[in-house]
Amino acid sequence: LVHETPGGASAVAPLAAALAVDRVVYVPDLPGTGESDPLSTPDVDAYVDALRDVADSLGLARFDLVAEFTAVPLAIELARQWPD
Repeated sequence: LVHETPGGASAVAPLAAALAVDRVVYVPDLPGTGESDPLSTPDVDAYVDALRDVADSLGLARFDLVAEFTAVPLAIELARQWPD
């Protein structure tokens, strides 16, 4: 689950809880939000790279991706770059 920007993972806690009824849900803080470190150059590709790093570190080869509001372009770009 990708939260809107600016914002943080805590802002989507109710949605995450609803989705977690029948699946594992991860909601990372995007760089520069919540408790994460900021990006030196905040752009779509940098955010997408950060999300890919999270998925890789969790060992997620395939996953459902849910995004809200301003995070939708990030999710679309992540899916475009990593269609599997």
